[in-house]
Amino acid sequence: MACLDGPLTTLVFLGAIPAGDAARAYAPSLEPGVIVTDAFERRWGGLWWWAGRRDTTSLALFQRRMREAAGRGGPAANVRPAQYFYGAAGGYLALARADTANAMRRFAALPDSVYCALVNCQWEKVTAAVLLAARGEDRAAAAILDQWVPQINGGLAVYGLLIRAKVAERLGDLPTARRAYRHVADSWRHADPELAKYVAEAQAGLARLSRRTR
Repeated sequence: MACLDGPLTTLVFLGAIPAGDAARAYAPSLEPGVIVTDAFERRWGGLWWWAGRRDTTSLALFQRRMREAAGRGGPAANVRPAQYFYGAAGGYLALARADTANAMRRFAALPDSVYCALVNCQWEKVTAAVLLAARGEDRAAAAILDQWVPQINGGLAVYGLLIRAKVAERLGDLPTARRAYRHVADSWRHADPELAKYVAEAQAGLARLSRRTR
């Protein structure tokens, strides 16, 4: 597997792609002299994958490669993404070290605007929302998800809606929670077995909401 495109990267995130395939796909981004091009950006998903595996060695090396790439200069279309990925790697390093407060600060400091036009920054947005929700900051998480999920396609959007449903349920916004749970359940009802747990979560949420409205 030479690289991961967006949908396949999402499947790695959701656990539907073998770890060995993911490791081989992300390895080129750790090579000396790597250049941040469109082809490279399809491999950047190693950031959250390494964080989930607490692979601080790969994250630190990736961050170093991005610092080197940005330092070499060149077209803004190459330098700016390298700068962004360097900052993002710092957030994932903190996350891998279980320093969620530091991770949240670093994700919040990442630039939007022109950078999000150059890189797939939605992953950091959803990650930040997940961290906020885990800390009980549901309204802040909802604000991020409401802004960014409509701009996302594919599996990440569905996963973001599952988080949004849980947040809405805790906030007592039952109509929003019901719509989001229903979307997740319908989207992945006939999906691969690896996604069944997300469908089960959505269906359980719908069942809870049904009991609350009787």
